[in-house]
Amino acid sequence: MSDKIFVKQTLLIMAFIYVSIYAFNYFIDPYGKNREFINSINKQKLIADQRYDKFELLKKYPDSESFLVGSSRVLRADPIYVKSLTDTNTINLAFSSATPDEYALYIDYILQNYNVKRILLGIDLYAFTDGFQSNGAIPFELLDQFNQSHPFLLRHYTSYKTCAKSLKTIRYNLSGNDYPSYTSRGKMITKEFDEIKSDEKKYNKYLKENIMDASAKWDAKSDTLSIEKLNILYDIALKCKNKKVQLNLFMNPVYIKQIKMKDSKFYLQQELLKYIANNISPIWDYNGISSLNSDPRNFEDRFHYTAEVSNKMMFQMINNSSESYEGKLITPDNVLKYINDVNKKLKSL
Repeated sequence: MSDKIFVKQTLLIMAFIYVSIYAFNYFIDPYGKNREFINSINKQKLIADQRYDKFELLKKYPDSESFLVGSSRVLRADPIYVKSLTDTNTINLAFSSATPDEYALYIDYILQNYNVKRILLGIDLYAFTDGFQSNGAIPFELLDQFNQSHPFLLRHYTSYKTCAKSLKTIRYNLSGNDYPSYTSRGKMITKEFDEIKSDEKKYNKYLKENIMDASAKWDAKSDTLSIEKLNILYDIALKCKNKKVQLNLFMNPVYIKQIKMKDSKFYLQQELLKYIANNISPIWDYNGISSLNSDPRNFEDRFHYTAEVSNKMMFQMINNSSESYEGKLITPDNVLKYINDVNKKLKSL
């Protein structure tokens, strides 16, 4: 076989593999990027469905007045409990790996189409750093509402990582499991975790393996804050102010092991806290190095705090009760002293 024929055949084989991977990933569509071939083996997506689910939830409850917004950490917040505190119809609009540009669309939509009285928005460091992008897909109907183009990224369909996600999508759909599992108004149901908690021996083992001994990690992709994303948050706060909507911003609690780790980005989270308090809006912080951060029973895993913690946070913010829980309302007047006090606590540990 001549070298030319060998090269030609090799190129053809590579092209065939490349096109096959593209076609397979496009058909399975694990991130819900095109949603053109919905069938029994790809109906439930690994990530993107939460964004579609929450948009469908919006349309299901047009009488909603209060909204819980943010990442998977906020998914544990109970809209029924919030309703009991505010006397407003409430839904949970949070979804995994949420970024400001994504939830800004949902907030714009509800501000235009709903009688909004309150928005409770959880803040995560990763979402406000340069370089972070979620793999989720915003519903085309929502993009069309604001005349935004439908993204088409070739790399999403040609990577081996996406191929692995496609295989997981098929396996999950064939397993017969229900995904995701929400209450009727959007709170995530943590059935497996709740079952473990009912058995003290299993629960203690779970805490040790999944929280206390689990490796700490920050999802922030860089050491710099994104001015573009901070400007999006500023616009959200301004629109809420103009519409006379109560906006409660809060920094999601972090477990102490993550705060104390060698390459911790807690300093950058404090910079984010300071920027928001000085330039955007008062914000509740739940990382004052208290029992909230140090007790592993306050966390469901190394990243997510429990629904019980969420309820206490909601009570404190809605009632503006500084003494009722471990959070503190941070403003331009107290932000520097607060950060200094927190850093002194850290040094003493």
